[in-house]
Amino acid sequence: MEGSMETSEESGPYGAQWRDWKWQLRNRITTVNQLEKIIHLSEKEKQEISLCLQKFRMAITPYYASLMDPEDPKCPIRMQAVPTINEMHILPYELEYPLDEDRDSPVNNIVHRYPDRVLFLVTRMCSMYCRHCTRRQADCHTAICLLPFEYSHSLHKWMFHIPTDMLYVP
Repeated sequence: MEGSMETSEESGPYGAQWRDWKWQLRNRITTVNQLEKIIHLSEKEKQEISLCLQKFRMAITPYYASLMDPEDPKCPIRMQAVPTINEMHILPYELEYPLDEDRDSPVNNIVHRYPDRVLFLVTRMCSMYCRHCTRRQADCHTAICLLPFEYSHSLHKWMFHIPTDMLYVP
């Protein structure tokens, strides 16, 4: 284990890149091999995380990883970011997809759950997948940003899908 990452902009191996959000995205921790260089993992934890990654995504920015206590499995920041085998257990009263956004998505990339609000999904990617969030499993092995024509296509389809009394033009 190489220890925790340096967070100072002036010192450490990353220099000025440390504050560059694009660099943070490019250097996210997404594999067990990368993770074990940052925090201590038992062999059992490595196996369980690998199993979780077959169903769920993991992505941790270097900055967020630098906040984790590398030796404490109960570190709150670590618990927020690192998968555990408990995520694989769905109890009988739980829903596999609790948000069920597909039901409220009249067209691709738009969720219309409430009469006066629309959620426009401009990306299928997060910089970090929090362990409590259902987005960690959506489109598990595809993490993409929408292209400009996809924005306009979704908006155009949605505009023709909604009732005209819902349109608000200031």
